Amino acid sequence: MPDDLANLLDSTRLRDVAYVVVAGLTIWAFVSERRLIGRDPGANASIWPSYWLVTAGVVLAMAFGRAGLADIVTEIGREQALERNWYEARREVQVVAVGLIGCAWFVAVVLAIWRVPPRRRRYLPNVLAVATLVALAAVRLISLHHIDALLYRTDIGGVRFVAFAELGILAGTVITIVWALVVAPPANPPVAAGPPDPVG
Repeated sequence: MPDDLANLLDSTRLRDVAYVVVAGLTIWAFVSERRLIGRDPGANASIWPSYWLVTAGVVLAMAFGRAGLADIVTEIGREQALERNWYEARREVQVVAVGLIGCAWFVAVVLAIWRVPPRRRRYLPNVLAVATLVALAAVRLISLHHIDALLYRTDIGGVRFVAFAELGILAGTVITIVWALVVAPPANPPVAAGPPDPVG
């Protein structure tokens, strides 16, 4: 891979921009669905515009968290471990934490698949993508040595694995938003049949 392209893909700034793009698209989705309700109040049963607003908040919070906040939280955790003399045993705690994150992700996915009603299944792919993005951020925050080695010291064509993983999930999130709005737009509810016209 050319060095310029590798540097671009591996840059933190590109991922920051990607988060902002995803947040912008979710806000666009929110506005679009609110307008749809305004034009067709009967569509309210099959669309859920507030979902997009919450998702935009989550993505923006993650974007701000990437701007140094995650490193600060990790450093505070490291300092606390040193002060309380369990730094050497931290790996066991980190392994448990990563396991809990994986279990939480799995439970969230199963519940989403099981509980999301059929009329709102168009949101499901985005739910899965955002849940995966949050899980990746949480795992990075734990900073388990073995996972850090995979994410930050393994590269593909000069691009760290973490960059591919994060950009890939963000790209998948964009695709799910476009799919929900363009490919699988909300279906209009069936119109109840009225009384038959009188025969003149």
